[in-house]
Amino acid sequence: MKQGLSAVFICIFSFLLFLPEAGFSQTLSMTVTAYDNCEICTGKTCEDEAYGITSTGNVASWGTVAVDPAVIPYGTFLKIEGFGELVFRAEDTGSDIRGNHIDVWMTSHEDAMQFGKRKLHVTIVPPFQKYYAFLNESNYFSYRIKVLSTFLCIGLPSVIR
Repeated sequence: MKQGLSAVFICIFSFLLFLPEAGFSQTLSMTVTAYDNCEICTGKTCEDEAYGITSTGNVASWGTVAVDPAVIPYGTFLKIEGFGELVFRAEDTGSDIRGNHIDVWMTSHEDAMQFGKRKLHVTIVPPFQKYYAFLNESNYFSYRIKVLSTFLCIGLPSVIR
């Protein structure tokens, strides 16, 4: 029985101590351009059944970003410098979108052209950021230690009984 508890303790200890830092974002320097649904930008006409549909099957709308899925996977949430706290979602790709280049969906071709081509900081928002919002990198390790010590003081004695 005690060997089983030791194994459980080691597993929990390892998990807490080496918990992936999923709560912290990564910032990349990227080329950012813009596009809309027009034939010039997408090669699709209004008659095309895929008109306005992203490569993930969603309707392109404000907040949609085209990415190179080898660099930024579909479904990834992004914050783009200059857009405040707005969170975008990687849902599309394009023939010119390769490497560290993203394309922000706009409502019109004029808006897309006015946006132009910019070199901006793009922050990948982790999927679990809401759970770690109160943390920052300086106190993340101490947080893991606090969770571990709480388990040692409260959880482990109740498991042994």
